This record gives sequence, C-alpha cells and structure tokens, in this order.
Amino acid sequence: GTLLYQQALHILQSTDQLVTSMRRLVNNEQPMFTFGMVPTNFHGDFATIIRRYRQALPRLEVRILEMNSVQQAAALREGRINAGISRVELAAEGVTRIVLRHEPMIVALPFDHPLAMLEEGVQLSALKDEPFLLYTSDPRPSLADHVLGQLKERGIALSNMIEVDQYDTALILIASGCGVSIVPAAARLLAAPGVAYRQLAEPITGPIVLCH
Repeated sequence: GTLLYQQALHILQSTDQLVTSMRRLVNNEQPMFTFGMVPTNFHGDFATIIRRYRQALPRLEVRILEMNSVQQAAALREGRINAGISRVELAAEGVTRIVLRHEPMIVALPFDHPLAMLEEGVQLSALKDEPFLLYTSDPRPSLADHVLGQLKERGIALSNMIEVDQYDTALILIASGCGVSIVPAAARLLAAPGVAYRQLAEPITGPIVLCH
C-alpha cells in the first residue's frame, strides 16, 4: 500500500506537469523555470549563472521565489518550483539534493570592533562571549542551525545569542555595534557600511545545495 501510494503520487505529479506543459505549448505560452531560493542576500554569482542560462535559452522565462529549505521541499513536490537553492542539507522525501560546493564562512563585525583590527584569522573562542546574532527563519532548520552545529562540533558554546528574522536586520545591528555574526563569504559582495569581514582561524563552511 505504501509503495502504491508513493508511485501514485509521482505519477499524478508528472501528469499535472505534462498537462501544464501541453497547455503552454497549445497556447504558445513562454516556458517558465522557477527557482526557490532562501531569503538571504548572499548568493554569490547566482545572478551571473541565471544570465548565462537565459542567454542559452532566450525563450525561457526565469522566476525566483523566496522560500527556505523546508518550504522548498514542499514546493518541489507540489510542482510550484522546478529547482531550489538551499543553504542546509535537509533530507526530504521525494527530493534529490546535490551539494554544489562548500562555501567558507567568515566573521561579520562592527568596523571598530577590536577583532576587526586583527590581520590574522579570528579564533572561534574569541566569539563565544560576544553578543552573537543568528538570522533564523521558520520553519527550522536554517543556516543558523548549521552555524550552531559547526560551533558545537568545535566545543564553542555561545553565551549571548540574539535571534533575528532577517539577515538585513542582523547587518543593521552589527553596523550599530550591537553584535557579531558568522556569515557565508559571499556576504562580502554586499555593500554594508559599518560592517567589517574577517577570516576565521578555524575553517567553517556552509553548503550550497541544489534541490530538485
């Protein structure tokens, strides 16, 4: 019964996609490819990738929907998106995940913080008593949980955690001198006055995951 149910779901989803594709073909609609993407501002060269994709397939319309990793899994199963870009490795029934690469994580600090003056990498132990900003998003897990897990593996217990919903809020608080955070290296591409970025002495990485 379980096997029949799983196979039936797959067949019905494929049928729905087929009907949609045929309707667009008959109506001469422009084909569309929809990405789900975690709602943070650091996606590295993803814009360049989409530009090249559109150049290779000029008739294809590309759409991006903001949703976290858990929401992407549901959207994939329901056919609302064609692929997702996630920041956590989260197993989900019916979803295939491919880790594209592991991106280095760095420290985001107020520009006048003593640790921002260091030329060498920042030690993780130097962050444990700092006000530490975590940009969480429900439903969990999120990138914040991945960072906490990486710290726990290295025996670092944060004593003062501050949770915010959006990375933009975390940036404002960091620039205001209210705390520090660990972010993907791609965050350096963003203009963030008042925020300094430094390497970590002990490497921490975060996955970039393609979901389909």
